[in-house]
Amino acid sequence: MRIENRMQLKLWREECKEKHQKETCRILICGGTGCLAGGSDKIYARLEEMTAHMANVSVKIGEEIALSLILNSEPTKPAVISYSAFCFKKK
Repeated sequence: MRIENRMQLKLWREECKEKHQKETCRILICGGTGCLAGGSDKIYARLEEMTAHMANVSVKIGEEIALSLILNSEPTKPAVISYSAFCFKKK
């Protein structure tokens, strides 16, 4: 896209702002036995607290989360999905 004047810039900026407001963020936390033993329930509680004021963010925990992360990352899925998985070991 080539922007040639201020009006086009303003329109493009508004379009981008609208798209950004429609975006949602899902934080998925594994609730399997090993993850819970590593403290994932504490991470869940903290993330819930940190995102309570954010309407476009949802935080979920469950055993099925680990499997859904794998299935949703398949290259055949049309949506862009980003995720991180953390495993903590107690010393």
